[in-house]
Amino acid sequence: MPIGLDKMRLHREIEKERRAKVAERVSQIGLQLKAAREARRGSIERIRLQCRAARERLRTTCGLRKERARLEGEEVIQARRREIQEERYLDKLQRSRPKPAQPLGRMRNVRREREAESDDEVRRNIPLCGDPHNGIYAERLIMQSAVR
Repeated sequence: MPIGLDKMRLHREIEKERRAKVAERVSQIGLQLKAAREARRGSIERIRLQCRAARERLRTTCGLRKERARLEGEEVIQARRREIQEERYLDKLQRSRPKPAQPLGRMRNVRREREAESDDEVRRNIPLCGDPHNGIYAERLIMQSAVR
């Protein structure tokens, strides 16, 4: 039976070596895991710092752009406010100017008055220009216009 002992011892030694290899491999993987975690933390921190620096650069450039836009917008707003004030001032001047006196009573209806004028009154208002034929000619014109 010494052969059997040798087999058992051989199996134990093989098992022991296998366990040692597994333990060594696990410890190596553990070290690699720790290194990977450290690398990840470092890269995250590096990216965080880069982003912070980029944000600060953007904040300053955006801040400058924002301030420039605010100033330009403020100029436009002030110009529009001045225009509104000028319009209100001109409107106030126009409202405060003296208004012409309104005629008392009803307005005259010129058309009705013209229709009421007699032909004789119209003839008297036409100048003769010193020529007696001109007066007759004017009378004929009046008569023709009345016929039409």
